[in-house]
Amino acid sequence: MSEDEKQSTMMGGDLHGGGDGRKELMPPLPDDASELVKYVMVELDVPRQNHHKFQSKMQSLTELMFDYKQWELVFAAYPITSVINRFVHIWRIPDESTVVEIMREGALKRVMPGRSTSPEDRLRDEFRDCYKDVQELIVSTSHTLMTSLSYDPTNVGYQTKTIVVDAKKQAFVIEHSKLRATPSAKAIASGSAPTDISEELAGIRMKFPKVRSLSVPVPKTEDSVSENHQIQDHLNRGVANARLRDTVAGSNTTLLFNLAGLKPRSIYEDLKSAHPNGKAQQGTPPAPETLSLPPGVRQLVIATPWGGVYKLNEHQLRHVAEPVPADRFTSTQKMLKPLIDDLVPIASIPTERYEVVGDGCACYVINLASFATSV
Repeated sequence: MSEDEKQSTMMGGDLHGGGDGRKELMPPLPDDASELVKYVMVELDVPRQNHHKFQSKMQSLTELMFDYKQWELVFAAYPITSVINRFVHIWRIPDESTVVEIMREGALKRVMPGRSTSPEDRLRDEFRDCYKDVQELIVSTSHTLMTSLSYDPTNVGYQTKTIVVDAKKQAFVIEHSKLRATPSAKAIASGSAPTDISEELAGIRMKFPKVRSLSVPVPKTEDSVSENHQIQDHLNRGVANARLRDTVAGSNTTLLFNLAGLKPRSIYEDLKSAHPNGKAQQGTPPAPETLSLPPGVRQLVIATPWGGVYKLNEHQLRHVAEPVPADRFTSTQKMLKPLIDDLVPIASIPTERYEVVGDGCACYVINLASFATSV
């Protein structure tokens, strides 16, 4: 037996997700490594005489890290036993390449005084100054790239799909690969390709960062309340879903769903009691009608864990969403029922359920039916 096979056996699962139900113990990883939610654990050796200054400076650097490179601090701790003087930070990061970018940017000096005229330059210099001040208080640093496991209580799984319940309570499935894929010329010409606004939002973050600093102006123009500014403001605050008011019409026309801001929610009925063997329940689903948005809703905005933010109108949604497969229909409807009955707008399935749509992978749920009577 090879070393890999021994390790797989010791862990009680199959690395490839096959064989006698072992895939329930070893949930499958996504085919595309970019779909993994990535974290970096940073361990910092800080002399005791520097502890107070270090903690004070880190409060500023934490905001700058998010504004400049979208690093989100999710855990900060200090040992009370064993080795002391070692701070532990865990950051949620958009991409592993940003680890090198952070180090490189922090090692560079600010530009000559008086030359930093743009908000982007001021943010960059503020980051470099603060990063340098913190580094002077540290003796050594180590970095470890990580991703979350299925039994992590904050884990929402490796989502490859999002289930959309439309205004008529019909279930449709959006493959995340369709959102990530480069749209074809035909899709662009027909207007069916999702509109990726990630770069526009990045520009807003760089131009008007949320850092409280006298050197960074707060936007006061009419453009600051535009739709994209509203979206970025909600994402900065970590909201899971929101209605965006049309700045022209003054009506609720856009619904924002922030998948990246979701945490696992135990609101589902226990499917194992209904299907103890974890098998899909065969059924004949009704022929679905065309996907429809709630009355008065013009489009959806979906923010994803991999950093992409997409606008989808009804035509674009119909292009990327497909009906739930027949062999998963009945089980998936059972899972969706408590969401629909309780008017829950957005949720995640944190564990792998092989009898539900998604081929065993966890997925998100957007329930538009909860807005059908309230928009």
